[in-house]
Amino acid sequence: MAIFEASGRPDRGAAKAARAHLPRDFRGLRPKTPDRLGIRPWTPQFATRFELPNASSRNAGAIHRAIANSPQTYSVRLPGIVTLHERSPNMRGNRRLPDISDIIEKHQLSTAPPPADSLFWKMWRGVQDVATDTLALPYLQGINAGTLDPNQYGGYNVADAYYCFEGADAYQTAVSKTTPNTPLNAFLSKKLAGYQRYNATFPDTWHVSSAASISPPQVTKDYAEYEGNVAARLDPIYCLIVMIPCEYLWAWLAGQMNPPQPSNVYGEWITENNDPSGAYAMGNFLDSYMTQNPGVLDTSYAQLIYGFAQIYEYQNFAAATGTQPNDAAHYGIDKPAIPPS
Repeated sequence: MAIFEASGRPDRGAAKAARAHLPRDFRGLRPKTPDRLGIRPWTPQFATRFELPNASSRNAGAIHRAIANSPQTYSVRLPGIVTLHERSPNMRGNRRLPDISDIIEKHQLSTAPPPADSLFWKMWRGVQDVATDTLALPYLQGINAGTLDPNQYGGYNVADAYYCFEGADAYQTAVSKTTPNTPLNAFLSKKLAGYQRYNATFPDTWHVSSAASISPPQVTKDYAEYEGNVAARLDPIYCLIVMIPCEYLWAWLAGQMNPPQPSNVYGEWITENNDPSGAYAMGNFLDSYMTQNPGVLDTSYAQLIYGFAQIYEYQNFAAATGTQPNDAAHYGIDKPAIPPS
């Protein structure tokens, strides 16, 4: 199913006009089932929602053009139709690892919460106040209530595309520095494969072909550069460290939210992200890695790497709604020095 949203007045005439101008093969609708093309108030500013059960991302661009270029559509008061976007059926964080059950099974990793005195929890506790402030941001509160402006949701995802495009090369470098058939190699390879697979969807879903097509907020550029430098210049174990804030913070945020109501169009964001098992597996692996490789990982430095990544996560969510965030100094965190390549 392809789901499209466009800012405008909730007007049944608009639905009829838009449907009339879709290519017949893409409608997925019969004339006597107008209820399948739903119109409802969607944000405080209102939006129009088009559901096409038989459409897919392959023809999303054609559907976009068919509606956006229709004079009749404009005549029925849909001036925001050019902001049309497709909502992915899966709202799990783009930068989070895909399914890692194969890694867990092959390497016998635990998905239970790591021990209370583990490095995982030490890093988390050091910036838990950042997580609390992240949850309070308008973007996350809008997700929780189902009232987030779809343009802001789409804008965040397009900016995130920049991050993913930039991250793929850095993770390729990090993977090359690991030993094959080890858990660390498996985690980083999975991250790289996830980026590559996700990046391949962008031309159809968001109509961008590379990072050069995107003008993200400066903080997104900074975060992409930061993670890229960690992945390319440091021992690959630190690449795992810089991944964990995304993996665990998103799960924690979703876990703090209300069980989504059926009417919450962002309900899948909450349910899909409410899974800390992958982050826990990474945390448990860190403990065993440090035991098997004493002296390789500097825990104080790891806490800096982790903490600054968490700051960037917070600031990126803030940028999505134009909210002024706190800086790292507010939390007493210094940006870690990363040696030049």
